Amino acid sequence: MKKFLYVGLTLCLTLLSAGCGASKKDGVPPPDNPASEQPDDRPDDLAAGSIQEYFPVKADTYYEYESSIADLNQQVFVTCTDGAQIQRRVSTAKVSATEVLEYVYGELRFIFGEPGFYYYEKLLPVEPAFYSVLLREPLHVGQTWRMDETRNAEITAMDADVSTLSGDYKAMEITTSAADGKEQKEYYAPGVGLVKTVYTTEEYGTLEIELARITEETALNTPAELYFLNGTSLVKEEKTLPVTTNCDLAALFTEAMRTSGEGHTPLLPPGAKIQSIETDRANNRLRIDLSREWIDAAGDSETIVLQGVVNTIGHFYDAREARVTIGGEDYQSANLHLGPDDWLSVEPSTPETNDDA
Repeated sequence: MKKFLYVGLTLCLTLLSAGCGASKKDGVPPPDNPASEQPDDRPDDLAAGSIQEYFPVKADTYYEYESSIADLNQQVFVTCTDGAQIQRRVSTAKVSATEVLEYVYGELRFIFGEPGFYYYEKLLPVEPAFYSVLLREPLHVGQTWRMDETRNAEITAMDADVSTLSGDYKAMEITTSAADGKEQKEYYAPGVGLVKTVYTTEEYGTLEIELARITEETALNTPAELYFLNGTSLVKEEKTLPVTTNCDLAALFTEAMRTSGEGHTPLLPPGAKIQSIETDRANNRLRIDLSREWIDAAGDSETIVLQGVVNTIGHFYDAREARVTIGGEDYQSANLHLGPDDWLSVEPSTPETNDDA
């Protein structure tokens, strides 16, 4: 299993390696005592709630966290969700990461993490690579569970007073104890989610990372290199694509490539569209399917404009080559035939234009 080390917000900003959780090698077993099988024997005077209440999944919502250490400031955006699993982009000043969480057996689990790289494509459903239990139902004071192989967690309060840059909350307090004796506390507010994390490091002492602001009904503005035809050459135009939760990236690229290079020849003529984009991360490849209208409008610049499509999408997905099809079949026009073994290389990025020629 690939080992990694990074600061992950879902693990409440502790250092995580894949070895900390249960390995996928023998499958991911249910917990020793799943929440769904636990008797509800808490006293009547203890408050209780659901994971959905304390960890709501909000589409098109941007969470920003801040700390006294600028490198620990984080931004979180849910890019995909299917109800049971949640794919998020977590970014700091130095790195962006892919995280997948899962709600199963009455638990919220961290099951997949890729530091230093973000998958823009939808990964869901994901087979767990490991797991770390972040929350376990029923949520009440005294609830305990094994977080992973080296840490235990306990709900130590349901109405802790917490002050953050985003406001004051009555929050559920989770105290996590590690095998080395270190503790950290996370605070979850109903209807909001994680609002604060407090932990101690040897280098900085006690650190607090708190929710600074929430921006709703927004998109994750993502840099993209869009090419267009200027005479007989491809020219790059740098733009941002408004990625929303569960958005159709093929449709997003279709619109962007129809309008790039104002006053010049766009990569996609009216009527033509990108029907699908499939990724093969094992081989760092893409499959791009264009609609049949592309053939009718490709014209004399077919080869170079097709290369522009490959470059635009290939750079976005950080792929090395792509296979292009038409309507799900081999690419075939009057001038060009591309079969199953014909892969187009993604060319290095070209300079951005700054003239009107």
